[in-house]
Amino acid sequence: LESWYHVYDTLGVPRDPDEKIVQTFGESLQDSLAAYFPGHDPEELLKVYRSYQQHHFSDMVHPFEGMPELIHELKERGFKLAIVTSRLWQTLKNNCYDFKDEAYFDVIVDQNDTKAHKPDPEPCLIALRKLGVDADEAVMIGDRNLDIEAGHNAQIDGILFDPDNIVSGNTYDLKGNIISTTDKK
Repeated sequence: LESWYHVYDTLGVPRDPDEKIVQTFGESLQDSLAAYFPGHDPEELLKVYRSYQQHHFSDMVHPFEGMPELIHELKERGFKLAIVTSRLWQTLKNNCYDFKDEAYFDVIVDQNDTKAHKPDPEPCLIALRKLGVDADEAVMIGDRNLDIEAGHNAQIDGILFDPDNIVSGNTYDLKGNIISTTDKK
């Protein structure tokens, strides 16, 4: 959120509620900035956002408790692992990648690998193809509904991981059926 706040403050416009901003997480950042700040050059806004992020990201973002150990355990058990992110991989790797070892992941799909972004299935389909697995052999674990929707759109079962209870919208079962709807206002 801090990088978003920096954009609002740089433009001198009132901030939207956190709940509204959080709903953009997982989308293409450039598309989100263009939608939130019409009349401003999205490329310039992206520079403002990323400049702030480069200097502060490692202090703001950390893996969820137990996640590095879980990823290590899954890899030890022989699971193929992939990251599908709408961020730039280099940003994550340089600023918050606490595992320090890309060998845990067989495939990384970032915003440079695809023109389409979540909830479009394309990034997930690219990961499946690179992993050499079928959709019914995979599971999409994400911290936003957008992640799970992208998985479902690629015919991949999904698990929503929301330990901070900040996700609003629909919650899906493993078959893509809506099982509940929440509004975090």
